[in-house]
Amino acid sequence: MRTKFKLSALLVTGALALATGPAMAGDVATELSNTCAGCHGTNGYSAGETMPSIAGLPQGYLRRVLMEYREGTRQSTIMGRIMRGYDDAQVHAIADWFAAKPWKAAASHASEAQVHKGKSLIATCGACHVDDGRTGNDAMPPLAGQVEDYLAVVLHASQDPDRTPPQPEGMRLMIQSLSHDDIAAIAAFYASQH
Repeated sequence: MRTKFKLSALLVTGALALATGPAMAGDVATELSNTCAGCHGTNGYSAGETMPSIAGLPQGYLRRVLMEYREGTRQSTIMGRIMRGYDDAQVHAIADWFAAKPWKAAASHASEAQVHKGKSLIATCGACHVDDGRTGNDAMPPLAGQVEDYLAVVLHASQDPDRTPPQPEGMRLMIQSLSHDDIAAIAAFYASQH
């Protein structure tokens, strides 16, 4: 009798899962993505100083970056360990969930002088980071409105020729000679663009 009850329960559970598949998929993606809130903020809107906002970033970019963390081909402190716990479908569900959110610019506290200096330094950046960093694609995310300190951290890291994955050679060469103050000004400029 107990075996029949277990089999009936399994069949009912399976039927419910099939009947509610699409709704369940959204719920699963939400649950998986909620684990990111501790660092990247509620729904991917960062309130931290060095953690990027990830809501509204391009889907292909998020999928690629999360897979790179999982495979260990992108340097990280904790992201690689977290992503190794997910299979391909789960990684894609997380990326797709954040990509579907609207982008919201992070608060910028940059001074007008810093923003002005940053604007004077980005002439060569505009070849790839068009529209003052507002436009992104699967190869590179938008920079406008991103967390200022995060942008500075990434620029400093990008000066390292051994960074994994490496920055495009042209970018690394352009930023190689930038000073700490130059990088802070560039980050301030992009963060201030909405």
